[in-house]
Amino acid sequence: MKVERISAQRITNLSNNKTNKQKQGIEYDTLIFRGDNKKLQKPSFLERISTLFSKEKKLTPEKIRDNEIKEIISILKQQVQKAKKDGKYYRSFLDILVNTGKDNSFKMLLMDVSKRVLFGEISPDSNLPRKVTIIDMSKGMNVDEVFTMPNGLNSQFSYRRIFDDNTEIEYKILGTTLLSVTEHDTDTDEKRILIPTEKGFYYSTIILNKEGEVSDKLFEVNYNPSDWESSFFTTYNDEGFKEHYTYNPKLKMWILEKGNL
Repeated sequence: MKVERISAQRITNLSNNKTNKQKQGIEYDTLIFRGDNKKLQKPSFLERISTLFSKEKKLTPEKIRDNEIKEIISILKQQVQKAKKDGKYYRSFLDILVNTGKDNSFKMLLMDVSKRVLFGEISPDSNLPRKVTIIDMSKGMNVDEVFTMPNGLNSQFSYRRIFDDNTEIEYKILGTTLLSVTEHDTDTDEKRILIPTEKGFYYSTIILNKEGEVSDKLFEVNYNPSDWESSFFTTYNDEGFKEHYTYNPKLKMWILEKGNL
């Protein structure tokens, strides 16, 4: 089979930029959308947040907890912005792969010394491949990255990357707009989902059963500063009891709902 090489300088620059961008990741308690292959420590919720406010004095337990929640939400807001930029980047990267592939009749492309780009079945509707796969020959032809676009570039597509033996991350994108980011720990069947919304975001950590259905929610946040009635922060304490907080705009605090003590 004849193999065409991607020689455009913009591909090289974009590929290098992607490597740098993927070193940025969420590493906060269970909020982990990691961009490298390092094994991450996963301290408990209280272990992590207790260090943030160890120097605070003369605060009530309620105010300390409010500060902790606000810190977590602040971190998630930052990650939403980073994820949105990643969504735009992956769209640009896909455009370059598809356009370069089209110029070479969608034959296999050489991306660098060890990576190959493979194009899947061509859709009769879009005349574009339904899937673009990047494999790493240095790892024994392991699948490294996969773009799936069943209806062409004008519809929703997904980008999936496998980081290690038990971690994969998937972006769902429409145009250049990020719809969601999901990290799946295949070892524990834990999924961490981040969804940008018009005014804020939704985040949850869930556990899947053997059928792939949600069996439990470990952590859940819905943040919408324009609609505090729909906003909430739900987690579990060290004793395993559910704690559900809502925001009181008059007090400017996250308050534990009664019945969740």
